[in-house]
Amino acid sequence: MSSIIEELTAQRESLSEQLIECKEQLKQREQEYKTTCQLHRVQSRESLELQDQLNAEKEKRKQLTTLLSQQIEMYEEQRRRMHSHIQQLKGNIRVFCRVKPLDSKPSSIAFPESAAGKKPLTVLEIGREKTMYMFDCVFPPKCSQEEVFKEVAPFLQSALDGENVCIFAYGQTGSGKTYTMEGAINDEYLLQGKLTATSGILPRAAHYIFGQTSQLASKGFTFAIFFSALEIHNEDLKDLLAKQSSLTFVSRKTSSELRGLAEKEVRSLEELVDWVKFVGKERRVERTSMNERSSRSHLVYRLKIVGENGSKSRKFVGRLNVVDLAGSERAVNDPIVSKDEALLREAKNINKSLTTLGRVLTMLSDRKSSKRASIPYRESKLTRVLQSSLQFESKTLMFVNICPSMENTVQSKESLRFAATASLAC
Repeated sequence: MSSIIEELTAQRESLSEQLIECKEQLKQREQEYKTTCQLHRVQSRESLELQDQLNAEKEKRKQLTTLLSQQIEMYEEQRRRMHSHIQQLKGNIRVFCRVKPLDSKPSSIAFPESAAGKKPLTVLEIGREKTMYMFDCVFPPKCSQEEVFKEVAPFLQSALDGENVCIFAYGQTGSGKTYTMEGAINDEYLLQGKLTATSGILPRAAHYIFGQTSQLASKGFTFAIFFSALEIHNEDLKDLLAKQSSLTFVSRKTSSELRGLAEKEVRSLEELVDWVKFVGKERRVERTSMNERSSRSHLVYRLKIVGENGSKSRKFVGRLNVVDLAGSERAVNDPIVSKDEALLREAKNINKSLTTLGRVLTMLSDRKSSKRASIPYRESKLTRVLQSSLQFESKTLMFVNICPSMENTVQSKESLRFAATASLAC
């Protein structure tokens, strides 16, 4: 019995010791809990303080970003105004002359030393005195497509800035108009989105525009670019991107607008080249004494650039019209055309539209005369289509392309006279 009591006493003492130990551990855990709670409260306060600091920093950065965006937009607007002013000082209407290379034939064109300002060009005729013409820029036969484009680039910037721009190629059949405007459009490298030495103004312009819009996108600007193509033949309009279309003119206060023209959004140079190739198959050509495939119509390529700034406070639309004009040769000088009634009618309509274009450019250069008489946009479908882009503040560039061979001297002089008249508008 005593042994049982001793055993129970030992168990009680062991349990008492365990209880004391558990109480000690409990006290320790309670102390740790209190310490943890205090630390949590401190951390919570610090977390709240850090969150407040973070929110304040976010708001500060947001305000700074807004301020920088406003400054970027302000500086961009100033740059636009300065660029437009510089272009106006140079002349809203400018005329460039490009001379086609000859293989080995004697040339009727000479290039005197450049004078200050405009550039001279001389036509040499056997038995006659030299005739000199002055243009804003003259490109001798050895000038590359890249050299030509460098002089064109400022006009493209105007289109990117929301202005309307026209670039014309004028000249007789076979003088290099299409090469200047398009170049070798079927070049395999160009089809891969890469410019080559033979790339003309249109693909180089698209490459430039896509590059500039990409840079501006990093500053918060957004852009969409649309391509359209129109043929004007015998004063009839043909949408080259649509099998069927209903084209109508809508009159406005100062101009008229062509409605119904199909537009295709283009996002890369490759897409644009594909459409230009498609359009080339649709254009009307005929055989003349100057060329087996002579362009008998005016071809108007248009790139519409729709842009918006980061704050969406300003939306702008610019239009770049690249116009490959029909051959300017006179029907009486072409034995094939003069004997064919259909070709003769084509030639008369072409010459009428080119004459009207020259009159429009001349009147745009003289604001006083334009106030006395209305500008004759409606006398030709070409000038009516381009009316919104042929205004006082619009930018216009005329390329006169000439073939310098001696047998083309008469036609070259006619082209140069036309261009010289337009050049007086500068």
